[in-house]
Amino acid sequence: MAPTLPTAPTLPTAPTAPTAPTLPTAPIAPTVLILLIVPIARVVVVVRLLLFGTVKNLLLRIIYYLSQKISPEKILLLMSFIN
Repeated sequence: MAPTLPTAPTLPTAPTAPTAPTLPTAPIAPTVLILLIVPIARVVVVVRLLLFGTVKNLLLRIIYYLSQKISPEKILLLMSFIN
């Protein structure tokens, strides 16, 4: 019977490098919402201008509303800034 040869010792395995954490991918829904919100906001601005007229008219309406609350001197001061 032939003598058995000793087996070579196994080398320790090198530790594996830690993997970088994967960044979460952005879901599609918020991107789509952002793309929809911008045109909708533009439409809202246009509709408001059509309903209220010009920006000047809108400011005059606000001053009229505030005139119920504040003194006439302050109203004249505000009107002078608009005109």
